[in-house]
Amino acid sequence: MTVDSTRIERTSTAPPAPTGGAVVSSPALSWLRLVPRVLASRALGRIERLPIPRALRPRIYGAYARRYRADLGEAADPIESFRSLNAFFLRRLKPGARPIDPDPRSVVSPVDGRVASIGVNERGRLIQAKGLDYSLEDLVRAPELSASLIGGVYATLYLAPGDYHRIHAPLACEAAYAIHAPGTLWPVNDAAAHAIRDLFVKNERVITALETPRGTAALVKIGAFNVGSIRVEFDPAMGRGRRARYRVYPHPRAFAKGEEIARFEMGSTVVLLLPRTFELEPSLKTGARVRLGEPIARVR
Repeated sequence: MTVDSTRIERTSTAPPAPTGGAVVSSPALSWLRLVPRVLASRALGRIERLPIPRALRPRIYGAYARRYRADLGEAADPIESFRSLNAFFLRRLKPGARPIDPDPRSVVSPVDGRVASIGVNERGRLIQAKGLDYSLEDLVRAPELSASLIGGVYATLYLAPGDYHRIHAPLACEAAYAIHAPGTLWPVNDAAAHAIRDLFVKNERVITALETPRGTAALVKIGAFNVGSIRVEFDPAMGRGRRARYRVYPHPRAFAKGEEIARFEMGSTVVLLLPRTFELEPSLKTGARVRLGEPIARVR
């Protein structure tokens, strides 16, 4: 896909996110309308970075693992080595814990998580939850990118608090450009997805365009309440601050399938967008658990 790099680089402010239909119908979420969600998330992030006494770490992380069903046996480092909750959230996996499907035609899950929705984005619309859809162009904030993806397939993957929080390349690709779209920080769990219209369009996100031999794909990392940080491994400035950022990479960063691209500080949601040259695996179902490296789509 040809990108108008001059147009993207000169854009300093993203178009406003849709605001209609923002009323929260869930009593469990209504109180969040009164909370400065971005500031609260940033404050919680600072608390999560506070050091924990080494003697208390096994007890605290063990309780967290039991509550959220995290598998501590997969961590590459002993749990007492994680000096804060934030470091624990970002734990790496042992080598070989997530085998990457070797088929060159396959697209693998970029994360551990649950399939929240899948499908074909007919006419540039994606399903958020039953009875709610949203605009592909509003999600990615780049007309050229959204136009190239219309009619392609997508998978929305929800990361729970106990999941592994790093995000990896779903196929061999090059990061051509990226967009930081600031926004608010609503939760992204099932209750929020069913209650807040245009949830993924309203929330802060970082979109990475991935060039492949079969067309341009996109990996959309969506922030959430208590998930105020999306970190891009090869571009630390992307995702920081409250200003929109559009960045074309003069020397695109190449990634092997399964190589780490970014990470969340706590859990959130990833939307993988693929062009029409790909199809979803027939066995992939909404509600299913997927793990990093497992095939979820393939070249047609």
